[in-house]
Amino acid sequence: MGLLNTLLCIPAVAMLLFAGLRMSISSGWLQIRGLPLAISSLFAGERRKFSSVAAVCTILGGNLGVGNISGTAIALSSGGPGFIVWMVLIITVASIIKYANCYISTSTRVQAQNGKTFGGPVVYVKHAFGVKWAPCVVAFVTAVCAITVGNLVQVNSLAIPMSLMDLPPLAAGILVAFALFFVSALGMNFIAKTVSGMVPAMVLLYIALCFVVLVKCYDNILPSLTLILTSFLNL
Repeated sequence: MGLLNTLLCIPAVAMLLFAGLRMSISSGWLQIRGLPLAISSLFAGERRKFSSVAAVCTILGGNLGVGNISGTAIALSSGGPGFIVWMVLIITVASIIKYANCYISTSTRVQAQNGKTFGGPVVYVKHAFGVKWAPCVVAFVTAVCAITVGNLVQVNSLAIPMSLMDLPPLAAGILVAFALFFVSALGMNFIAKTVSGMVPAMVLLYIALCFVVLVKCYDNILPSLTLILTSFLNL
């Protein structure tokens, strides 16, 4: 398993950094330069099918939780305190990839026979590679990621604390399955409205709990920052 992780993770991180650095330089570090415009556009109030706030909340809903709590804790325990600096650097460099993905997805949207518009990697890879099997590969990889990272990891992260409360882990899977079926059956508009209503409260609660931890452990803030920087510099 260690060899498999090395063979998969190191090339993936290297390609991610290379692509992010190249796109960042060629775009003049748009992810930093355009941040004020992005924040101002968030509250511009333009009439769209989905508001900018709803779109941001939908994205945050998929990142807060497993992505930055469980994932960060696992990486910190295996990579050491210096991982925090690497995480910030990689996020800054690679965020332009996310922007490019969203931009290309919207600019290459197509209209189906029923009049609905759709886009995304499944659509634009066909234009990029000019072969019909490319969307099938993207769809397969996306399905695998949705089943593993998007479902198994999420449910497992919920089942662990439930087991500490003497609740069966199976209950977590059943609960998530019913919630997912209920929300999905009501359509994308309901999902956006539900997430845009839940995520602000979740974000505020997340920030409040982080603040509580910082206040209760304020004596460890400076030593922790020193440990993070020294671990990063020592590599």
